[in-house]
Amino acid sequence: MGERVVRKHAKWMAKPDDRILEYCSRHGPQRPLELRDGLRTVARDLNLPLVYVEKRCEILSDYGLLEHDFRSRRYESTSFAEEYLDGVLDAGRLKNGGPTRYR
Repeated sequence: MGERVVRKHAKWMAKPDDRILEYCSRHGPQRPLELRDGLRTVARDLNLPLVYVEKRCEILSDYGLLEHDFRSRRYESTSFAEEYLDGVLDAGRLKNGGPTRYR
């Protein structure tokens, strides 16, 4: 059995954020619609409204965990997301406004 990773959440994070980040990390860049449908196939309890997924992606992007490509309208996980998913990065240290801003 592998080690369980303890992730350091931030107060601004919502429950589905980890699943969104994991899905983008595993499946590459995603549009919110693709992401919502993909999450629905992995877990029935992740039947999230599209507008909610879009908002969470915007917020995760604002904090530097996702990168938004405006041309393709896709969100992609960043190196900060990978560090967070590995339990290395404390998301509470990220500031709204991008990945290079810390408290």
